[in-house]
Amino acid sequence: MQTAMNTPQRHIPPQKRDQNAHISASTDNYVRCIDWLMVKGFTITHAQIGGDHALPVIHIQTGGLCNLFKERYNAVCYGFRGEQGVRVDTWRAEVLGCRIEWIERGH
Repeated sequence: MQTAMNTPQRHIPPQKRDQNAHISASTDNYVRCIDWLMVKGFTITHAQIGGDHALPVIHIQTGGLCNLFKERYNAVCYGFRGEQGVRVDTWRAEVLGCRIEWIERGH
């Protein structure tokens, strides 16, 4: 009978340790960023940690506060399309280790 002290540890490959550390750090950044966004008065519509993105992605509701990202956080318009004659721009800024995204509709 083996005791817990004699039980060998299961080997965890470095790749998995790195992925776990990445998700853990991303989660910490996500929590800090969500708190910051709420204090500033933003409305969060949805978010994603991990998956296809290197950084957590937080989608916010469009509003006048989004100008803060353009003025102070070097927000960029990275995509646009037309919907029924209306231009739809997707904006992105990086804050506190997270990618903040929102959509602006215009003419």
